[in-house]
Amino acid sequence: MATPPDDAYGRVTDAERFRELHTSADALVDALARRFVVEVVEPTVLGPAQWREHRLLRATRLEPAGGGAPITIGWTDFPGLAVWFGNWTDERYPQCGCDACDEQVDDLRNLLAVHVESVTSGAFTESLERSGWRAWTFLGSSGRSMDGPQRFPEAVPGRSVWMPWVRR
Repeated sequence: MATPPDDAYGRVTDAERFRELHTSADALVDALARRFVVEVVEPTVLGPAQWREHRLLRATRLEPAGGGAPITIGWTDFPGLAVWFGNWTDERYPQCGCDACDEQVDDLRNLLAVHVESVTSGAFTESLERSGWRAWTFLGSSGRSMDGPQRFPEAVPGRSVWMPWVRR
């Protein structure tokens, strides 16, 4: 695969292609509410720092019964999604959206499905360490970041091992 030109980094030629993710998220919320015992809370008010540089158009929080990790889906003005899992884990779909990254909507939709399946099945864990590291695990992937103190200054370090969501 050829290396993209330097000017492709940071350039977004067709952001509107990601708007399909908004429709997918609407369908996802409906499907999760039908399949699981959850409280659907709308609108959810969130601080802008949680969603980084994108303005949040709206958000929906799914609060499952039985000790499962909540999921908050935010529809952003990019257009894209900012999704919060559990206490300390957030993901963006797309992560970047620039021409060089060339993220594909179908790939992003599939990745979101894997992340949601991890949460609903109880395969999702996360931790916030005293050292400042934040870590999370989804089915088949994990991540670590040293941004804990900046993003969660009031949080008490700990580990969350989440229960599966209760099915209807």
